[in-house]
Amino acid sequence: MFLEVIFHQVTTKRHLMNWPVIMFNAARRKIGSTWEKNGPDIRAAFSGTLPGSLRTTGEDPEGEIPVFVFHSVEAARFEEQLRYLAKNGYTTLDAGELVAALQGGTRVGQRTVALTFDDAPGSFWAVAFPLLKKYGFRAILFAISGLVPDDDHLYPNLEDVWRGQATYEEIANRECIQPLCTWSELLNMHQSGVVDIQSHSLTHARINVSGKVVDFIHPRFNTYSFENVSIPISRNDSVERPLRRVRLGEPVYESASRLSGRPRFLEDSRISEKLVQYVEHEGGTAFFARFNWRGELYRKYHSLIEDPRIQTEYETPQQTERATRLELLYSRELLEERLPGKTIQHLCYPWFQGSSLADRIAGECGYRSIFYGLESGANDESKALPLKIRRVSEEYFFCLPGQGRRSMSSVWTKRISRLARGSTWKR
Repeated sequence: MFLEVIFHQVTTKRHLMNWPVIMFNAARRKIGSTWEKNGPDIRAAFSGTLPGSLRTTGEDPEGEIPVFVFHSVEAARFEEQLRYLAKNGYTTLDAGELVAALQGGTRVGQRTVALTFDDAPGSFWAVAFPLLKKYGFRAILFAISGLVPDDDHLYPNLEDVWRGQATYEEIANRECIQPLCTWSELLNMHQSGVVDIQSHSLTHARINVSGKVVDFIHPRFNTYSFENVSIPISRNDSVERPLRRVRLGEPVYESASRLSGRPRFLEDSRISEKLVQYVEHEGGTAFFARFNWRGELYRKYHSLIEDPRIQTEYETPQQTERATRLELLYSRELLEERLPGKTIQHLCYPWFQGSSLADRIAGECGYRSIFYGLESGANDESKALPLKIRRVSEEYFFCLPGQGRRSMSSVWTKRISRLARGSTWKR
């Protein structure tokens, strides 16, 4: 707390803004980003709240159903994971079966898991879907309905490779060509009965939640692997189909998921425009080769306003509720429209960030369950609808009981090694 106060006092005084402070700010952002991604796993590991079947040396005495979360997948690793399930006698559940089991309405075998995939990445069609069919397993796929490409083309997948009609290189490069599954692919998978498609919100939106500038858009800014979803939606962007343009020099404010329940900070778009123009005038991309470019942009930002605290415009509680409802209701309606015969009753929160407001509205929109990350309460305790379901990273997959089981320490050895190299876990 002491460092936070000192940092705030220093960075809000223009005459004290210098490169050591800017470097400190950049380091804090990096640490904060790493903790946001990894903190839940670290807390769960030390508190003992990871699923019991992953922590114990034998079978889980509580009969807990591990729910794994995947994003993009690679063929060799995913096939190894499915082989492990098959060799050790596991079965998989769709979302409806999982909810029924967690509520005690149906009984399942001890070796039962659920496989969930966020975002509906292109590699799910290219890799995961054929392998699921090959091994006789099912998966739950959370699609961002407002971002699904309206593309009639069925891109090649592993089945085409097995028939000699495509190469492994084509499959591995799928997300470089088309990052997300198309509507045609989603329809094909829905009709197969192998994939239970559910909602991952309408636009996977981040919003500004305060007037605190934490960075500026620059050439190495991590925009995420599709649709620039790491960039908060500006107040002038489309709500239903945001462009999230990469505009060099645009300030990046403190942000959170649209479904976090926090009111949206309405930034001054004139300031953003002037900073973008300033970077263009100073050479565009070449500007960011300067040693203290962040400090220069901070000074320019502060020169455009007498006091950063004057930016105090926020949306009203009614606007927050309307925007939250749009993300949840329209997503459901669009998926049901494009996937005939499909009923959408399950929701996964983008960024693993939800709120009591979003939970309530999800229930009002007809969702029976909400999938979080690790910090949503135990899967087998809450019986109220919508049911909150906790998930664990697929990196713990081989900690499941069975022949060839690996220790929890082996997972953390690899994770710590990645952190030491400066990488973070994808969400």
